[in-house]
Amino acid sequence: MYEPVQTCTRCGAGLTLDDLRAPNCKYCGTVFPHKAQAAQHAELAGQVMNQMMAQQAQIQDQWRAAFGAGPMPPTGPMGPAMGPMGPMGPGMPPPPGAPGSPYASPQAIAAAHMMQVGQVQQQVARSVSRTTTIVMIVVGLSIVLTIGSVLASVLMAR
Repeated sequence: MYEPVQTCTRCGAGLTLDDLRAPNCKYCGTVFPHKAQAAQHAELAGQVMNQMMAQQAQIQDQWRAAFGAGPMPPTGPMGPAMGPMGPMGPGMPPPPGAPGSPYASPQAIAAAHMMQVGQVQQQVARSVSRTTTIVMIVVGLSIVLTIGSVLASVLMAR
C-alpha cells in the first residue's frame, strides 16, 4: 500500500498520491484546492485561447478582403473542427491551398503584395514631392524677405 503524502484539510485523513488524483477527498468529499485551481486555470486558458482565435480571425478576414474574398463565417467558442488541411465542416470555406481559395496561388499572393507595395511607394513619392516643394517655397520666401530687409535698411541709412 502507498504511504500518505498529505492530509485532508477538513477531516485530517492521510491521502496518497492516488487519492490526490481524484477531484475530492474520498473520506469527506472536500474538493482539493489544487483541483479547483486547475479548473480556474483551464477556464482562463480557454478565455485566452478564444481571444487569440478572434484576433487570428480578424487578421485572416483582412487578408481575405485584400484578395477580394468575403470574411470567414463566425464559429463557436473554440472554432470549427480542424482537419489536416484546416477547418472542416458544412459551410466552411475550402482549406488554404485548395482550388478556388484566395490563398491557392503563392504567385497571386506575391502579386497582390507587390501591388500594395507599389501603391505605398507612389504615396511616399507624392509626399516627398509635396514636402520638397513646400520647403523650397519657405526657403525662397525667407531669402527674398532677408534680401528685402537688407535693401530696405541700406536705403534707409542713406
